[in-house]
Amino acid sequence: MIRYNTINKMVQNGVRYATTDITGTASYDTIADTTSIKNMVVYGKTSAGDTPMVDGMSTGDVTVTHTGGYVTITVSHNYTPILSILPFSSQFNVPLNASAVMRTAP
Repeated sequence: MIRYNTINKMVQNGVRYATTDITGTASYDTIADTTSIKNMVVYGKTSAGDTPMVDGMSTGDVTVTHTGGYVTITVSHNYTPILSILPFSSQFNVPLNASAVMRTAP
């Protein structure tokens, strides 16, 4: 639950960054640079960092969609709990998916 909550907060912060960091643009329906958005979601900053905020997550787990006056950020991450190191457990992954949407046009 803690990881899922963390991922939810990460996409919320990413969508907020996508719509507020558009300094100098001429239109309302604009978002920040997609690479910077993905880095913000995964590393908490606009440039790629050393350690993601959630172990095993990468920018490849993040999808940014901007259509129809809305931006949607989705994270699809497979979490492998510590139980997977036990000898009787098979490969046990838990898919964690989170999404946030924000309007970009008036």
